[in-house]
Amino acid sequence: MARKPLIQLALADSDLREALTDHARESKDLAGRFLDQIKLAYELIRDHPQAGSLRYAEQLGIPNLRCWPCRRFPWLIFYMELADHIRVLRVLHVRRDIPASLQP
Repeated sequence: MARKPLIQLALADSDLREALTDHARESKDLAGRFLDQIKLAYELIRDHPQAGSLRYAEQLGIPNLRCWPCRRFPWLIFYMELADHIRVLRVLHVRRDIPASLQP
């Protein structure tokens, strides 16, 4: 089965830019390690899109919403698997008000 393309929405782009900026303030190396872990998580999501947790889908009533943790960093990647691609909606720190951040 062919891997689906992963498309990152503008809000997820913004989330990542903000996270990278914050990590870079502490250390460029830290920001690089964070980005490496995000890339690894994206590859794992592409390989196993149905492995992400449906916890927030059930909690918020958003069908097919899944989340995947970023290893070694307290961040969650929120995505949906669609027929022709995987859509990354947000990349949120675990301390954020996640339900409020995911509301349309």
